[in-house]
Amino acid sequence: MENSSRRVVAFAGTNLIRSHKRRTVSDTTAFPCTTAEIAVAKAASVDDPSDPGAVVDGGRAGQRPQAASLGGALTACESPVRSLSAGSTTDCEPGGPVLTLRGGYTVSMCYEAQRGEVGDAKDWGLDSSQSGLLYFFERNNAEVLIKVLDGCAVNGHRRVFVAPVTDLAFNLYVESHNGRRWTHTNRLGQTADMATDVSAFDCDNDDAITVAVDAASAEEGDAVEFTVTLSAPAAGDTVLGWSTSAATATAGADFTAVTAERLSISAGETTGTLRDDR
Repeated sequence: MENSSRRVVAFAGTNLIRSHKRRTVSDTTAFPCTTAEIAVAKAASVDDPSDPGAVVDGGRAGQRPQAASLGGALTACESPVRSLSAGSTTDCEPGGPVLTLRGGYTVSMCYEAQRGEVGDAKDWGLDSSQSGLLYFFERNNAEVLIKVLDGCAVNGHRRVFVAPVTDLAFNLYVESHNGRRWTHTNRLGQTADMATDVSAFDCDNDDAITVAVDAASAEEGDAVEFTVTLSAPAAGDTVLGWSTSAATATAGADFTAVTAERLSISAGETTGTLRDDR
């Protein structure tokens, strides 16, 4: 048994704007478990050994290790045998975005625990377009707060703030809609650093929204519809001008030329339909 205590992880440092990384404080022996609490935790482990939310190693559990390896069921005050050695990084890759924040910035994150359990972070469901809260195993045990803020008017960049409270190995990615990636990682057994990057994404390059138009066809005399897609949702309505021109057809004989039409895509949306019935 490594220890018989509850663990505390808290933030340290206040002036995040001026610092890229700040240390986080953790105490793995903050509050000793009582004999009764240990007994209850062991009983719960025996009663439901398949429970994926069982508390192991300070409040985290993925796949429960075999009890025989330590001579009994694991409890909140015991640590499992580790197959990923302390100080190791993880080569896990997130399965996909777990959050999409304002401007089309996506957040994805994977973790690896002591016995090699690998998983994706989950969205806690914070009602915000600029920040999110992530958890690994149980929703009432949040692991990471992340924010992507608009600093374009200040220094021409989007800002990223990350505050993890975990000592699991992880890879966290923030990506812009045009594929640029910002990364934050942690080694197993190390209390993760907070990170602040006030120049994470260049507004001129990453805020440019591109337009794509799907190919479409129709029988002669029928209307034709094109799906127009924006690379990211815009803060306000997007108004696009469009017109038609002749290729193999002849304007006036085969179709009626369009010279100054408008397609409006509402704020926050990324698609619209262009219809030509002339």
